[in-house]
Amino acid sequence: MMKEADRWTEEKWTRLQQSSSRCWLEKKDIIWILSNSHSLEISVEPRDKPKMGSLFLFNRKMTRRWRADGHEWKQKNDSHERLKVDGETVLGCCYNTHRSMPEFHRRGYWLLSNPDIMLVHYASVKAPVKRRNSKNRSPALLRTMSRGQQQQQQQQQKQ
Repeated sequence: MMKEADRWTEEKWTRLQQSSSRCWLEKKDIIWILSNSHSLEISVEPRDKPKMGSLFLFNRKMTRRWRADGHEWKQKNDSHERLKVDGETVLGCCYNTHRSMPEFHRRGYWLLSNPDIMLVHYASVKAPVKRRNSKNRSPALLRTMSRGQQQQQQQQQKQ
């Protein structure tokens, strides 16, 4: 019999997977996934050409070739970023853009406190929005609107 907490974790994971093709996950959701990775499926091999919206967890010590996913990414090395939550740097992030589909991206996230577990997110993002404090930031990491920002914008348009 499934415990209530396990069922809730599985339901939230399913909801996040369903919304992951339309926009990037919010930092709080990324932290939740990585913090609950012990209750979720961790992939042992990279998938072959994952679809837009796919989310995978990897243990980087066990799956060293997680980048070998069959897609052709632009040749430059992964770009890396450190992400802050409430003023504290807690997440690492690397990202790539597909060679022939510029709206298709792959991002990998990990907790700086536990860099072995990585969340890899494939998403189709067409309308990048610059960050407020974007000076000294790579243009490759133009961030799309999160779900919350999209909902807020829709509410403002209705008014």
